[in-house]
Amino acid sequence: MIKLFNFFLLLSIVSNTCVAQIKVTKLDKKDIPVTIKYTGHIINAVKYTDSDGQHLVITTETGITEAKKSESGDVSPPDMKIIMHEGLKKYAVRGTKKVKVSDEDFEGGKYTFDEAFKTGPEAFRQYAADMWKKNLMQVWQ
Repeated sequence: MIKLFNFFLLLSIVSNTCVAQIKVTKLDKKDIPVTIKYTGHIINAVKYTDSDGQHLVITTETGITEAKKSESGDVSPPDMKIIMHEGLKKYAVRGTKKVKVSDEDFEGGKYTFDEAFKTGPEAFRQYAADMWKKNLMQVWQ
């Protein structure tokens, strides 16, 4: 009976540890160490700690470069990608923007994470997915 109790206690501890959420703390510009160099305007900065130590995620905006195709009548969903860098490691999300093709129908809007994102921190994937949703719809001008 004691061995069975120890097994359930161990299983309970492992279960609770495996489902623990990472606490993400929002940072202000003044909270970012001066030794960290970045360019552009800070959009979002957060820190979190996991078993590998403390991590900072800083997203900046240096300007938007968008290639526009001038093909008349082409309403197919344009490509979209989000690229994040952590040191020398590159994370990419690729897919298409969502376009309205009739009063009720839409095309596009799907995306896929590259292998680095799939195996990287969950906080990175969540941030990228939120950024994708924020920029999902193609607005024709």
